[in-house]
Amino acid sequence: MGQSEVLKLLTTSKIYWYPGSGNDLVPLLLMNSGSHCFGHELSNFSTDEKDRLLPWFTDLREVSSPAKFFGNCSPYSELWKKFESSFKVISSERLELDFNGCSSSNYLVTVELSRKGILQRIKFLYTQGDALKLFNNYIVSNNLDLTWVALIKFGAMSETIGRLPMLFARLQKQYGLDHPCMPEIFVSDRDWSKKTLPSYERLGSRDELWGNPTQHRVRGGGIHEWGYRTAAIWAKSSLYEHYLSYLEV
Repeated sequence: MGQSEVLKLLTTSKIYWYPGSGNDLVPLLLMNSGSHCFGHELSNFSTDEKDRLLPWFTDLREVSSPAKFFGNCSPYSELWKKFESSFKVISSERLELDFNGCSSSNYLVTVELSRKGILQRIKFLYTQGDALKLFNNYIVSNNLDLTWVALIKFGAMSETIGRLPMLFARLQKQYGLDHPCMPEIFVSDRDWSKKTLPSYERLGSRDELWGNPTQHRVRGGGIHEWGYRTAAIWAKSSLYEHYLSYLEV
């Protein structure tokens, strides 16, 4: 797949962006075969997919090949075991992409994901580069559709990508919630949303079963043991009821 094709996909797809991902592939783990609990199918980079989520992992760490990087012992390995899941890297294609002058190395990675005996091939884009520069210089200027954004383990990164919640808040204040870069959902393990982004509500918080400690998957769409203890999902308040209807019991 060439540069122009991938850049076109980024500007025409719904994106699940995970800045600071390292080699954490938990977002792929949480996808069912064919779709995740919120109805969007996970993209396999086919050009005719208009409504599917395109996974985009970004990290500063330099890697010679994400095939080796993601082939190492995965973080949250116990979590993968609990979901009876595993993955195998099938291929990694290096891409030359120009993100408005942002220096980066890019790879199109194909993994085979096994979940409870069901095999699924998934493609995702991995970018080694500065997520803040990428956000400011490319994502916002190109109005990318950030439908989901994962902000996991941000507490120690206040001077780097830890500033992203503030930048999203500034974007909301300047352009409103309808800006395409304001995601429908944030996945976060920090209770910042009500203070920084009051227009988002922790999903499941109205439900009496929310946060049941006997379940691996939190009623609110998050998951125990990902990030700092428990990752949670924050949806736009206007979309709360819509996303609540997709939750797994």
